[in-house]
Amino acid sequence: MSTYRLVVRIARESLRYPVRLASGVICLVGLGAAQLALPWIVKEWVEGPLTHGELPVGGPILFALAIVILIAIFLFASRAFLASVNQRMLEHLRSTAVGRVLRIEPVTVARYSTGDVMSRVFQDAGLLSGVIEGLLKRVVGDGFLVLGACS
Repeated sequence: MSTYRLVVRIARESLRYPVRLASGVICLVGLGAAQLALPWIVKEWVEGPLTHGELPVGGPILFALAIVILIAIFLFASRAFLASVNQRMLEHLRSTAVGRVLRIEPVTVARYSTGDVMSRVFQDAGLLSGVIEGLLKRVVGDGFLVLGACS
């Protein structure tokens, strides 16, 4: 199977869970926005009150603390939603692989060792399951962060 067909199949499998996938993407965008807000708060604080000799302690520090808490929440939620999609996708890939192995003629299976067949069913599916999570983190999460930093 070519790499392109494999990526298309994995993407199609991940679309079977649209609510969890969309929730993970929304959390990644929220995470990027919160990560962009923290340096902005520091910039505003340094350019504003610190240059005029004022030292307001409550407002900016509490706002920065709220942003840090938001970062933690978005990070946890995005990982939870995307891990959920990965686990469900992994379960489906493994059950599909086992179904295909069971339909193969016994003579064909006898040519391979049991360990090789088990490795292909379990380890290969496990390696493929992390592709969507990594791709979404890089494209959506980091992409939003770069776009926000450039503007």
